[in-house]
Amino acid sequence: MMKKAANIKKIAAGILGLTFFCSLMVLGAYFSLSLLFDRTPEIIVPDLMGKDIVDVLERMEADRLGLRVAGFEFSPAIAHNHVIRQEPLPGHALKAGREVRVFLSRGLQKFEIPDARGLRREEVIRLLENRNFQAGYLSFIYHESIPAGHVVASDPKAGFPAKTGTAVHLLLSSGKRPVLIRMPDLGGMNADEMLDILKKRQLHVKRIKGVHLPDMPLNRVMDQNPVPGSLLRAHEGVSVFMNRKPEQGREAEGIVSGMRLVRYRLPHTLIRSHIRGSMTAWGMTFDFVDDVFEGNSEVRLLIPGTSEAHVRIEENGFPVYEATLDPFRFRADVLYEGGRYGLPLLPAPFLYPYTDHATPSPDESSMP
Repeated sequence: MMKKAANIKKIAAGILGLTFFCSLMVLGAYFSLSLLFDRTPEIIVPDLMGKDIVDVLERMEADRLGLRVAGFEFSPAIAHNHVIRQEPLPGHALKAGREVRVFLSRGLQKFEIPDARGLRREEVIRLLENRNFQAGYLSFIYHESIPAGHVVASDPKAGFPAKTGTAVHLLLSSGKRPVLIRMPDLGGMNADEMLDILKKRQLHVKRIKGVHLPDMPLNRVMDQNPVPGSLLRAHEGVSVFMNRKPEQGREAEGIVSGMRLVRYRLPHTLIRSHIRGSMTAWGMTFDFVDDVFEGNSEVRLLIPGTSEAHVRIEENGFPVYEATLDPFRFRADVLYEGGRYGLPLLPAPFLYPYTDHATPSPDESSMP
């Protein structure tokens, strides 16, 4: 029995060995025949970098290769829907029908232009810089509701997608459109008539200069600047030229009939000073001078003799003269008179009325 079992095992082992050997022979024959009869061509993968997806599809179809879009990426250098990279790389050999994987560009990443309407210019510039944009050209327009210096619109407009670094041009408000006043003809008027009509037109005198025309009436307006008919903004200043006698002496210097004169002379220095003078009269306050003057220059102001006025003069931001002018008093009620460093001003500003045969007082005769 034991011999019989051993023989059976030997027979089974022989059958298994023969089966394994036959299988190897069959597989070897299969692979040999496959290699012998497989004629599928190999294709060299072309370079697709930077090419448009439409051109890539045509090329893949011509080369009998498949194509699969594996993803999208932003790129500042590769245009939208162009190949950024590919797998496998150019030069590899693939059997016909195999796939090539490509990644396409979404182009440069863009951001929306922020809404800047109604914001101040400084705020908008900071906002644009924070969004990687930059401020472009500035334009201005009058606007009835948006305050001056605030943004009315932008170009590109708010919400428009734009690439980083784009210049955003701003349209700023100049405030409400100013009221324009037509310059009246002051020719032939005396000082009271001139001031009255300028007050009604919301204008004021910023300078009066004397001329001598012997054949024309004295103390009358001979010329003006701007010329009649010019368009001015409210509260702008006007220069006038009055006919005066040359022999009137000091009283003729800037004084016309019914007027009083306030003068302030700067110290005799080489330093220029900013002078600002304001006057309150007729229920309103306005600047009669706001400019830079050389040393030893003189600032003058003519005031109607029948009006009460308050005058204030500042030199480089410091008050140097302040007075109340009473039409029933010969001189002003000086409230403050001093230099920038507490020193008296020489000469001090003064005030006096005009008379045809006035004799300068001792104080006045000491003035330069």
